[in-house]
Amino acid sequence: MIALSVSMTLAPEDFAEVREFTASLAELNRKDAGCVEYWWAEPLETSNTLRLFEVWESMEAIQDHLAQSHELKWKSEYQPLVRDIGVVRYDPTTKDSVTHSLPDPYPGGRRSGPCRASWKVGGNCHG
Repeated sequence: MIALSVSMTLAPEDFAEVREFTASLAELNRKDAGCVEYWWAEPLETSNTLRLFEVWESMEAIQDHLAQSHELKWKSEYQPLVRDIGVVRYDPTTKDSVTHSLPDPYPGGRRSGPCRASWKVGGNCHG
């Protein structure tokens, strides 16, 4: 099982459009094979930010999910609007749950920003 915690910052002028699409995206992604948990949220302490938490049965399930038409639409139309993104991958089946060597589950133009405190685990930056 693999869990991903994602935080995205958007320009104020793009936020409403991206937020609207992600609401519909969540329902579609929950139906993808291998999806255990999938939800979006808006943090109270930061504006123009979306948080995503998703759990998948395997990396193969994630790769299959990323090939779905709704995810391809996200990548081509909405991902380019993301100003900053941080991804942390967890393996909840092991004692050391944070995977320090992260394959990029969202390849294709994402930009990593500065390390945020919420993305630090054991003193290491995972953003």
